[in-house]
Amino acid sequence: MNQSKNLFLLAIPIILLFSSCNNLDKDTFYKINIQRSFGTGNVKLMVYEFSKDNDVVDTKTLLGYANNGKTASYVANPRTVKIKIKLVYDALLDKDKYRWVQKVFFLDKGKSNTIIIDQSCAIAEREP
Repeated sequence: MNQSKNLFLLAIPIILLFSSCNNLDKDTFYKINIQRSFGTGNVKLMVYEFSKDNDVVDTKTLLGYANNGKTASYVANPRTVKIKIKLVYDALLDKDKYRWVQKVFFLDKGKSNTIIIDQSCAIAEREP
């Protein structure tokens, strides 16, 4: 009886460990929904994923151009806690020009996140 009780007591921490680690294994998803235009010309959207230490852990590029109504879905790098979005404008007479969405988007780990880029999102040359 004591032996089975000891095994049971040993099993409790193991069960708790695996149940607490289960949330770490869930993928974090995010969907970017563009609800604005960016003027004339073609605009490409680049996503930079950052860790809690502010290191870039991944980059993603929207396939095609960032047109009003376009949506793209991604799986975040497991270390990603926030993202920043850069817009790259195809310039005809100049080198590519870029602007940043002036907002840092923090992701809820293990969940599906929706990021909306609309008229309320400021666009500027400096990185947020």
